[in-house]
Amino acid sequence: MVPRSIGHSHIQPVLSTHQAVSARKPRVRGAFHIQNVNAYDSRLKTWMIRFHGVATKYLKNYLGWRRLLERYRELTP
Repeated sequence: MVPRSIGHSHIQPVLSTHQAVSARKPRVRGAFHIQNVNAYDSRLKTWMIRFHGVATKYLKNYLGWRRLLERYRELTP
């Protein structure tokens, strides 16, 4: 998820596909589990707080940076 200040029209170019996962049963759709989605959303929002807002123009870069950090956690101090 992205911060609420970002409109959905700006999200589409960043995300490749959208997977809706209901909070009701079933909570799993392939690799997407509601708890995984919520955990990622929480980590992303916590990480983005330090930037005091992100320009939509650079959102793709910030999400790529965060994806890199998530993928290679052992490399971060």
